[in-house]
Amino acid sequence: MAAGAGRYIVPEERRLRIPGLKDRIPAACDFVMHAARSAGLDERAVHHCQLAVDEAVTNIIEHGYRGDGLNQSIEIICRAERDRFVIVVVDDGPPFDPLWQSDPDPLASMEDREPGGWGIYFIKKVMDEVVYTDEAGRNSLMMVKHVQDAPRLENLRDHVALKVSVSNPVDDIWLFAPHGRLDARLCPGLDRLMTDKLEAGKCLLVLDLGDVEYVSSMGLKTMVSLWQRARECQGNLVLAAVQTRVHEVLQIIGLDLVFQIFPTPNEAAAALDNPPA
Repeated sequence: MAAGAGRYIVPEERRLRIPGLKDRIPAACDFVMHAARSAGLDERAVHHCQLAVDEAVTNIIEHGYRGDGLNQSIEIICRAERDRFVIVVVDDGPPFDPLWQSDPDPLASMEDREPGGWGIYFIKKVMDEVVYTDEAGRNSLMMVKHVQDAPRLENLRDHVALKVSVSNPVDDIWLFAPHGRLDARLCPGLDRLMTDKLEAGKCLLVLDLGDVEYVSSMGLKTMVSLWQRARECQGNLVLAAVQTRVHEVLQIIGLDLVFQIFPTPNEAAAALDNPPA
């Protein structure tokens, strides 16, 4: 066993192989979360590692396997070194180096944003090193987070059970409050709930993120899609009570410039009820 500056260093690699299916993404994130915590990363760095592997695996399933990954697999390897934590994601999709393209512009308007390149841009922003290699015809993406000297957090609370609270605080304004993680498990249900309101002509929506500790790439895409649909029916989707980690993610990809964000749900509802002239 090797030790260093208040952290436990895992002496061997941890490996996980999953089928190329979206409902297996949370398992990949949980695997990386436990490995990163064991390596001594602080909770912000653990969060970044989860976001990066979520995005990497999502891209493989959607683009590499084109949604047909039942009989194909993705391998995730975690390795703790003295001063860095390494994640390697390996797939059997067509050879593709995601690092070749230039970074998109996070300051561009939603209308002017190009559709590609955001996933790898996001990964490069939250990780310290990103390297692609073609290993005997297999795609290998290595993502590295540097280990900082910091005390480990003990007795971390369990994740809040996934659910969504729905309320109608003001006439024609609907508030949705997901709890826990806005990821592949919760997004389809949240999207269905909010889409039902939009299709009923209820287009003034508040998304209360006060109890959301993690937003995956699917969560971000769901939020943007719902915002666009609300705008199309002359309404709006605004955010409230966004936690620091989630706000950081929104800032990285420029979505803090797209969404109106309010400190509390009541302030968000009041702003929708009394829009500026």
